[in-house]
Amino acid sequence: MTQICNKALVVSALSLLFWGISTAAFGESAPQWVKQHGRTEAYPAERFLVGFSQTNGKEEAVESAKQQASADLARQISVQIESSVVDYVRESNGRLENELTASVQSISEIRLEGVRYEIYRKRKKVYALAVLERLPAAVQRRKLRDQALSALDACVAEAGREAKSGRPQQAIDVYRSCKAHLAEGLDHESVASAILQGNLLAGDAAERFSRHSVHISE
Repeated sequence: MTQICNKALVVSALSLLFWGISTAAFGESAPQWVKQHGRTEAYPAERFLVGFSQTNGKEEAVESAKQQASADLARQISVQIESSVVDYVRESNGRLENELTASVQSISEIRLEGVRYEIYRKRKKVYALAVLERLPAAVQRRKLRDQALSALDACVAEAGREAKSGRPQQAIDVYRSCKAHLAEGLDHESVASAILQGNLLAGDAAERFSRHSVHISE
């Protein structure tokens, strides 16, 4: 009887051990974002944007996982940009439609500053979380937008002076060069609004972009 009980205890212990391994596949030290594929209370969505990836390999897999997590983060921004552009064009009766459409098409690789990473390894598996704090990232983007707008203001003013001086061809050439500043400013604004999940082109920036767009496209 004692022998049977001992065997039962051994079997029970082995069952518990197997159960423990299967239910704690990531180990007790695995962070929440690993278990929930990027979702974690540590980085609430209203404040942070996160990208998640999982890959296999050794040392080189860490860099690959980080790149994939960054790509996941950038993909989310691209999707939000496309949605914001559609909404803006519809609500503004087509204003800046061509410029914004071109801007969306040109944003094939979004470079983001301020991204930090968390890495977790489990045997050959590597997990990466790319984390971007929304507000500082958007503020930085809008600083770059404002710089592009200032350059656009100066460019359009120069073209106007050429036109008033009786040099129409020179004015046209300058207006054409202004398109680069317009595109750059719209790119930064699109990314900033996507990061914040807010409205695209609100306030003074919208008026300035629209006004200059009319001159450039004439």
